[in-house]
Amino acid sequence: MSGDRNKQLLDLEARLDATATKVSEAISRQLGYGNFHALDQIRRNEVEEETNDAIERWGESELDATTSNRPMQNAGELQHLLQEYHEIEEKILDLRDLGFDDQEDQ
Repeated sequence: MSGDRNKQLLDLEARLDATATKVSEAISRQLGYGNFHALDQIRRNEVEEETNDAIERWGESELDATTSNRPMQNAGELQHLLQEYHEIEEKILDLRDLGFDDQEDQ
């Protein structure tokens, strides 16, 4: 994988992590917990689990504005962030595929 492609991959992975954090922040607010970064470890773990579930389910089918059967307020923000997360994830997969194809050609 070229240096430029490697840098692009690192940049996309950083954006993916940042977007996952934004998803956690949105879920924390929507659950009424407030600031994600100020949560105790038990609630933080709960929000992170909700985040992982939402990301997985959105990838399987369009999320219906709930996580773990809990109704969410302002689900539009969550939908937007989940879409952004998956778009970045697709770019990462595409970039990795390009790197793999380059290795096969050599």
